[in-house]
Amino acid sequence: MRILFGKHMRMKRKVYISLCKKVLKITGVVKDNKGEPIIGANIVELNKKGNGTITDIDGKFTLSVSKNAEISISFIGFDEKKN
Repeated sequence: MRILFGKHMRMKRKVYISLCKKVLKITGVVKDNKGEPIIGANIVELNKKGNGTITDIDGKFTLSVSKNAEISISFIGFDEKKN
């Protein structure tokens, strides 16, 4: 799985992944460079139209993605950065 982050965004070190019929359930927390949660950041599975979510008030998200998926995390005001 490949994760693309916006500039000054980071994900909490623990990303939980579970396998269920070729579908992975991922969860995480998106924070800025000061460690503050980013509310409303977009998390989308690339190359799969319509599969995405946004972070909650604590910067947390959960998303079910296909095996070997690439996801992108973005937010208005942040430059896109590919890792």
